Amino acid sequence: MDKSLLLETLISLNLEKLEQFNRDQEELRENLASNQKSSAGDKHETSRAMAQLEMEKLGHMIQEREQQLNILRKIKESKTSTIQAGPGSIIRTNHALFMLAIPWGKLSFEGKEILVTSLQSPIGKLLRGRKPGEEFQWNQKTYQILELF
Repeated sequence: MDKSLLLETLISLNLEKLEQFNRDQEELRENLASNQKSSAGDKHETSRAMAQLEMEKLGHMIQEREQQLNILRKIKESKTSTIQAGPGSIIRTNHALFMLAIPWGKLSFEGKEILVTSLQSPIGKLLRGRKPGEEFQWNQKTYQILELF
């Protein structure tokens, strides 16, 4: 499995989401500006307040996406261990493939399903520091780590 290509794929997917969030935020700004010109009233104030909340939510999502991009870029620049699982590790188990990076979820890559997760997630906490040959329990299954790369 080409780890650098996987990281580039994740970076690209994150950039796409970031661009979409930025477009959505700009559209909301334009809508707020045009609504300001319309008549006042309770309905107008409610829609402005809802749009403002949506702007704040998008702002948080943009900030989170930028943080995830920074994490991916740091992983790309660093060398990951094949001795124990840590940031950037791809972990092959008897049941699944995992990557410790960002909270993404399932990703199809090179014909395989990979669960891309953060170190802070429950499974990330279970995997961190594990070595090939070790076993752990998750979702009522016993997983054995076969390989790290």
